[in-house]
Amino acid sequence: MPSKPKKPPKTKGPSPKPAKITEEAFSAARHLHGDGIPEAVYAIAIAPIMGGKTDDQAKMYARDLIKRMAPRDPAEEMLISQMLFAHARSMRLTTLSGQQSTVEGIKVVHEYAERASNTYRRLMLALAE
Repeated sequence: MPSKPKKPPKTKGPSPKPAKITEEAFSAARHLHGDGIPEAVYAIAIAPIMGGKTDDQAKMYARDLIKRMAPRDPAEEMLISQMLFAHARSMRLTTLSGQQSTVEGIKVVHEYAERASNTYRRLMLALAE
């Protein structure tokens, strides 16, 4: 018969206070989520187009694009990142469409490429509003 799982020991006294979060920590988190993650995701998304490697130029492009689009708030920043990802998806699917050898494969990949392009278009319109 299996033994019952043991309960964690109870601690006495108040819970320890969380460490004070500094402005530097917030700045680092904003950089990671505002620039770092979009850069990495974009580089990974276009890697198959670039022969399977992620490169620093893709990351620099993503960072520069976000900067040039000058998001006014975090919501616009996320929307711009989504646009970047939709653009990469559209490029990847367009590349895949030329690699298909069957009519069915060509139809399916073109359909998904068209959907990705339409998603990109809708994101652009949302940003314009």
